[in-house]
Amino acid sequence: MKSQIMKLKKVLCLGATLSTISLMAVTSHAEQQLKVFGSVGSASHEFGDSNNAFDDSATSYGLGGLLRFNQNFAAEFRYDNLGEIEQRFADTTGAHTDMLSLEGYSLGVLGGVPIGDTASIYAKVGVMFWDAEAQYMNNTLRASDEGNSFYFGFGGEFMVSNEMSVAIEYTMMEADTVLGGNREQTYTVNNIALTLGYSF
Repeated sequence: MKSQIMKLKKVLCLGATLSTISLMAVTSHAEQQLKVFGSVGSASHEFGDSNNAFDDSATSYGLGGLLRFNQNFAAEFRYDNLGEIEQRFADTTGAHTDMLSLEGYSLGVLGGVPIGDTASIYAKVGVMFWDAEAQYMNNTLRASDEGNSFYFGFGGEFMVSNEMSVAIEYTMMEADTVLGGNREQTYTVNNIALTLGYSF
């Protein structure tokens, strides 16, 4: 039952995003511009409860493409590896190290406002299709989960030249995961990244 609900959520989320992108593409074909980009940043991971809580940061990186319909709207497709964190716990079984990681593909839309000729600020929203993995008890136990969740973010971009751009952005995503046992828990990731882009 849970898998069927997850599949339905994926279809609905993806359908809504694709519909928005298609509408923008039809209404602004003449101004379309393609950009490829790479990013590196710091992702803050939060997961678990007071008895077994993860709260740490890891290096993140991403790659993707962006289709700009006009100076105000764009769509992005990207892959992000949000890093791996590890935390040391001590309980009745003794001291042990547990690890968490999350990665995924995203499809989203951006809305921006130009500031002069070389800068802009923007906000974005989309759907991330993620894979989460946990390693418990010094890597003797493993668990994984997958699903989709909405993400949102905002940032600022500066054009270094007609083709090159630099941006800094913040993105936040919450995933409802089951990583060991049968209890669903929220996995929150906040990512701050520096992005280098090239426009064609």
